[in-house]
Amino acid sequence: MQFTLEPPAPFTLKHLKRVYASRSDSSCLWMNDALYMVFVNINDVPILTKIEELGTSDQPILLITTPSEFDSIPNFAHLFSFRDDLKSFYQSVQTDPVMNRIVNQYYGTRIFHNRSFFESAVIAILEQQISVKAATKIRERFVNHFGRGPIQYDGMVFRAFPTAHDLFELSIDDIRLVGISMNKAKAIHNLAQCLVEGSFQVQSLFPQSKQLSIKKIMTLKGIGLWSAQYILTMGLAWNDIVAHGDLGLRKAISHYYKKGQPVSADESQDFFKRFIPWRHVVGYYLLMDHIENGKKYVTSI
Repeated sequence: MQFTLEPPAPFTLKHLKRVYASRSDSSCLWMNDALYMVFVNINDVPILTKIEELGTSDQPILLITTPSEFDSIPNFAHLFSFRDDLKSFYQSVQTDPVMNRIVNQYYGTRIFHNRSFFESAVIAILEQQISVKAATKIRERFVNHFGRGPIQYDGMVFRAFPTAHDLFELSIDDIRLVGISMNKAKAIHNLAQCLVEGSFQVQSLFPQSKQLSIKKIMTLKGIGLWSAQYILTMGLAWNDIVAHGDLGLRKAISHYYKKGQPVSADESQDFFKRFIPWRHVVGYYLLMDHIENGKKYVTSI
């Protein structure tokens, strides 16, 4: 099945390709400047989908090719943050010279969300207290080892991110095979168990009660404040939440706003207040800049 989709402008995937080109964990594969492969989940079944980017950032058109007919628009709206009004966001940061420059650098880029609460929670656990480079490698090993598949397309082999049911059937020792700590393996297995058995209900989380929802998520083993904020932003696509304690964000703030002086988690939290209600987008843009340009930063963190 093939159809065209017109995302809200501005919109482009080309900057995501440049920033995340090192990822090869099947969450998304950047084929070339205009062709992308992504998985969308339909009733927990991964559907490999081809996206061709046509048009321009201000007049975007996507050509979508899927192996079967299904209503995929809600999936793409979630994956690529169709709800965010980037025009209003860009207007709101025009008086901030740093953010204005970063916005121009990544113009049209929308947050590329994870497919589910479970996927984002597992990624948060895997990436705790390790570098971006190490996180990329461990995430790739995890998906290649436990992911659903293989799914073949045009001579290439893909694997989709595993589900809670997939990992619940494994032992903790099985999960450790990808080279993670016992604590992380226990946390991932407990997460899968809580979701499969229903002791944790994602439906109990509400955007109107963000702090209460964060506290509920933090009752899960191995989930702290940073992880809970990451899950709500990247997994559930909630607005105006940012993992302000993230080291990459603090390095970006230090470099651009504090002349290289250390920035604590509390100072980062205060910094983001100026960007309400766009803290999730500002955080994402700063992280993209950190991934791409962080080695050039002048910071003592």
